[in-house]
Formats: sequence, C-alpha cells, structure tokens
Amino acid sequence: MKNEKDRAPELLMAQAEEWTRENSDAWAYMVRLAEREAAAERKFSMQWLIEQMRKVDFVDAHGAKSGVNHNIAAALARILERERPCVKKWLTRRRASVDSLGR
Repeated sequence: MKNEKDRAPELLMAQAEEWTRENSDAWAYMVRLAEREAAAERKFSMQWLIEQMRKVDFVDAHGAKSGVNHNIAAALARILERERPCVKKWLTRRRASVDSLGR
C-alpha cells in the first residue's frame, strides 16, 4: 500500500485532470496559446500559459472565476504534452514528481 507521499504524484495528476474538465474554456484557451507558440517556434512555459489565462475572465463549471493552484502546473504541462505532442519541443519544463507516473 502506498503512503501519502508516494501517492502525491497521482493526486496531483488527478487534480490537474479534474481542473481541465472543470475549467474547459480556460484549458482550451491555454491549449490554443500553446499551439500558437509552438507553430511560431517560440519557447513557452506552463507558468506563462497560466499567467495569460488569468488575464481573461474565465469561469469554471460551477460559475466561479477560474484559477489555478500552482501545485498542479507541472501536471498540467504533462497533460498538455500528452494531448498535443506538437508542443513538447517548445514547452520548457523541469523534472517533477508527476514524471514518475510514466504517462
């Protein structure tokens, strides 16, 4: 049985996946920005995508203002790479605990 520390990457990935579902408009906007930057062959980070998203008034599935907990930023980056492999070359990132999941 895994202890809480060992499950942390799984929990972060689950939280990030839930965030993309609950904030689908904000996530779609971030994906479009990532694709645009990759098409222009410009490096970008998940932090930059989050900051750009915050400049626009998005609401989540419950009508509340969309916000992102920075703890899930690395997991969001991995989801982005999985959903849009074309951005991987241009997305700057550091190693993170979620990398241990091998997704």
